[in-house]
Amino acid sequence: AKTGISLTSSTSISVKNNTVDGDVKAPVLGLHSKATITGSTTRSPVPLLEIPNIDLTPFYTWADNNGEVYNGLSVDTDMTPKGGIIWVNGDAEVSGQAVIKGSIIATGNIHISGAVNIEPTTCDFGLASRDGDLTVTSSGILKGLMYARIGDYNYTANGQVIGQIMVGGNIGKGGNSDIVLFSKSVPQDPNYGTGYHDHVVVLGGWHK
Repeated sequence: AKTGISLTSSTSISVKNNTVDGDVKAPVLGLHSKATITGSTTRSPVPLLEIPNIDLTPFYTWADNNGEVYNGLSVDTDMTPKGGIIWVNGDAEVSGQAVIKGSIIATGNIHISGAVNIEPTTCDFGLASRDGDLTVTSSGILKGLMYARIGDYNYTANGQVIGQIMVGGNIGKGGNSDIVLFSKSVPQDPNYGTGYHDHVVVLGGWHK
């Protein structure tokens, strides 16, 4: 059985040769002739959702205390960071078939390519960028919250996201993959949290 999703946007929604098994609502709709919307399509204003400015300081402190702070990061091999959190000053790039058993938080851009798996352990962040963009061209599985405080999220891959997506900029989706398999992901201060929560998964979507 299919589990429907509904997409809403305060600006616009563009659907090309894709299927939305639910409703679509935005002030501007760009629906390709090959787009399939099983629910309703509504052109109307949608209230703007506020993107929370998550305080990342506790996560930096945690990574620093565990010796996992890097000035830039480019890896194509597995990493299991001590304490479960990698903090990057600047940009981070993970490629190849690497498995990251932890979370990556960067002040700059994060680019995931190849067939990379992100598996949070300590907190519910999968990937988090404070000031940059998230770009995914990977066919792997990314778990946890994909968070860009002010940047964009561009996903052109055949992989899968199991978690949530929260960005302050624009969302671009391509490739033969689901938008997101929703799994509630709420980052807690690692000093007080209880680790990554692998919840029951249902098909979901994002709001922008």
